[in-house]
This record gives sequence, C-alpha cells and structure tokens, in this order.
Amino acid sequence: SNSNSNNNNNPSPLTAAAKTALKTALLTSSSNGDANPDSLQSCVHHGLPKSLVLRSIAAFHAKKREYAKALINMGKPADVSTLPAPMIQHLVDGIVAAVATAASTAAAAQAAQQKAAAAAVAASTSALS
Repeated sequence: SNSNSNNNNNPSPLTAAAKTALKTALLTSSSNGDANPDSLQSCVHHGLPKSLVLRSIAAFHAKKREYAKALINMGKPADVSTLPAPMIQHLVDGIVAAVATAASTAAAAQAAQQKAAAAAVAASTSALS
C-alpha cells in the first residue's frame, strides 16, 4: 500500500523523489542553462513548480561560472565544463537544500497563515454572539 499518512506531520513538501528529480534536472541541463525537457517534466510531476526548477538551473550555472572564475583567479586552468565532480556535487546539494528549505518555510508560513485566519474568524464570530 502506498499511503501518504506518514508525511502529514512533515512540513516540507519536498520528497526524496522531488530532490532526486531536481538534482537530475540540474545535472542534465545544458551548459547555456536550458532545462532537459524530461527532467523538467519529472520535477513538475513531483510537485516542483516549473519556475522554481528553472530558477534553480539558472542559479546552478551562475554558480558554476563563479567557481570557474575563482579557480582561474587562483591560477588554475578552469572551465565551466571541467569543474571537478565534488565541486559540482557540492553545488547541486547546496541548491537542492536551499529549495527544500524554501519549500518547508513556505509550507510552514502557509500553515501559520491558515491558523491566523481561523483564529481571526473565531474571534469575529465570538464578538458577534
């Protein structure tokens, strides 16, 4: 059985599958920042907004350029396409973590907003009675 009851108490809507989909989208995007259509579709399927995925990809490529520039400034021959794998991995993990944090913060904020709205309704109802 594939019940979702166990993640109701988890404020982060970013599942492991969504994180994996996002990592794949970052790693399969082209060097000029275009998303791989299949990877993008997979992210959307796992509940990630398309705009968020595209922003993440843009951030990923911007960071790669920064890293390459930093290496060149340190006198190392570097190119965006030849960054060391651990560096890329670190970058991908950082972006996925940032997205996960933003997602759980948004979910928490939404829950708080709903609570506040319910409290306001309750208060106005009791004032009327």
